[in-house]
Amino acid sequence: MADGAIAIPGAGGDSGGASPPVETTPVETVDTAVETPVETSVDPGVETSQTTEVESTDGRTIPLKYREIFKANPELRSKWFTLAAFNEQFPNVQAAKEAKELIELVGGQEGWQQIQEKEEQQRALDEKYYSRNPQGQREFVQNLITQDKSAFTSIVPVALNAFFEADPKAYNRVMSRVVANTFAGAFNRMGVQNRLAQAIQLLGTNPEQSKAILGEIAQWTGQFDEIANQQPEVDPEREAFEKEKNEFQTKKQREDEDRFQQSYKNSAGQKAGSATLTHISSIIGEAKFKSLDDESKGDLQRAIFQKINETAMKDQNYIRQMKAILARKDAAAAERYFLSKFNQLLPDAAKKVMRLFNMGGPAAKVTPKPGEPSLTPKAGWINLQKQPLPGQIDRQLTSDAMIMKGEAILKDGKKVRWPERVVA
Repeated sequence: MADGAIAIPGAGGDSGGASPPVETTPVETVDTAVETPVETSVDPGVETSQTTEVESTDGRTIPLKYREIFKANPELRSKWFTLAAFNEQFPNVQAAKEAKELIELVGGQEGWQQIQEKEEQQRALDEKYYSRNPQGQREFVQNLITQDKSAFTSIVPVALNAFFEADPKAYNRVMSRVVANTFAGAFNRMGVQNRLAQAIQLLGTNPEQSKAILGEIAQWTGQFDEIANQQPEVDPEREAFEKEKNEFQTKKQREDEDRFQQSYKNSAGQKAGSATLTHISSIIGEAKFKSLDDESKGDLQRAIFQKINETAMKDQNYIRQMKAILARKDAAAAERYFLSKFNQLLPDAAKKVMRLFNMGGPAAKVTPKPGEPSLTPKAGWINLQKQPLPGQIDRQLTSDAMIMKGEAILKDGKKVRWPERVVA
């Protein structure tokens, strides 16, 4: 099954819903229905601009040829105008279903608002990134540091290498400025410039001392190479803390995910199970349904769920949309989407399973022709030595379960049993 759901494929549906024909230019419509129309004296068979009757209050129009129908069925008025309003927005039912699915996919009005807020935040960052403005770029970098300082510091060396590969000349200019500033500060701070001046003065009078000073400077500059090749210092306590924190966060995320999955799976599963049993009852009849034991009901229910799942795994659109909803952690939307698809597939899946169980409704009543024996089962059971031939068994009156038990009703109406439990 797909993550956290009894998988069900994407929406489908019949199309249609064309607007009722209106023979003249319609008057602008509103929502309030009025019971009493203003009738005209125009002959309904004449094509004129007065072939519609006008609602007395709001100016809405309906074809005159439907006048008597609406008079006899007042409730059809609101349905007529509702359908007309629907067709102004959607070309057919499928388009409306797709619009509804899209709304559910983004999480309704609240989800759409969140998407817009995130989009605005991303747009603001993009503006800073592409601005070429030093202040905007500093704000962009500072935002990265604020979000995750450790991640920022770890990616800077990678960015420097990428910088060199992308534009070596620009890289050299920037790094030369860094080196120059670093040495200039170090020379002033460490007195290197003064020591060099002393070494130069002592070259003629005290070469050995001059050599010693130059050795100190060489040792100092060598520290740069040593520092450049140093591995980052590892603080055992800090490392243990980070490991523990990561494990805690991973565990919490897993627990949150499990709770989220259960928050909609339990409710959706119960509603789907109830809908399945109700549908089974509608197929075989309430009386026969009540006669089934709990085990039989459970078997039917599981078989129908499995059939729905088989169909679901073939629908990539449903899987993609469900994953998007689950990633958004919207339990209510996930349950709605799940149930809408489940109820859509339930009738066909149930029909196939019930046919397999030979429970597709009451057996058809067959009236024998004159001279033929009655098909009504005779009282009592007849014991046979072996199973009857398949052609002798009345499959309208004999279920697969009966045959597995070694029982059958023959086409001549006899009820028979046999010791061998062989499926016909």
